[in-house]
Amino acid sequence: MESNWKKTSDELLRITFDAANMDAPYRTRECVIDKTLRIASNVISSKDENIGQSSPTARYGCLRWSKEAYDLYLSFRKEGMSHKQACYAKVNGKSPYINEHEYPLSIVKKSLLNGNWNLDKLKEYMYSYGSFTVVTKEEDRRLKTVTTIHEGKARYSNAGINVLNLKEDNETE
Repeated sequence: MESNWKKTSDELLRITFDAANMDAPYRTRECVIDKTLRIASNVISSKDENIGQSSPTARYGCLRWSKEAYDLYLSFRKEGMSHKQACYAKVNGKSPYINEHEYPLSIVKKSLLNGNWNLDKLKEYMYSYGSFTVVTKEEDRRLKTVTTIHEGKARYSNAGINVLNLKEDNETE
């Protein structure tokens, strides 16, 4: 039996594909695609159909963290913060984290809006590359902009970002 997160993300991706092909102005389609892709990415990143949609709540169950971000998270936990507090933590009044896509969603958005992809290609991309990674703001500043899947392959290694894949119970593999 297919899990609920997968059913939910499949439906969100179908809505995204339909929005790309609806009879509406380009900017309207772009806005709908952006929002539904981000929601789908949050679900895929946590494998949880009930995950929050704000950046901090989307981190609650995220299964991909950079080592630097996860170490920072653990330091907040050692200070006595709860999981929620550590995800919402601030340094100098600002979040030290960012939810970052190793393979930017702009790649898929452009392909959808230009009519280059069908629904199966969209699903293949999102399940392969659509998860975000929680990184520190410092790590994010080291990242280069990319516009293709090929360019994305070395993006994190070029920025010195090591990714931890967490289990659903938040223990590292």
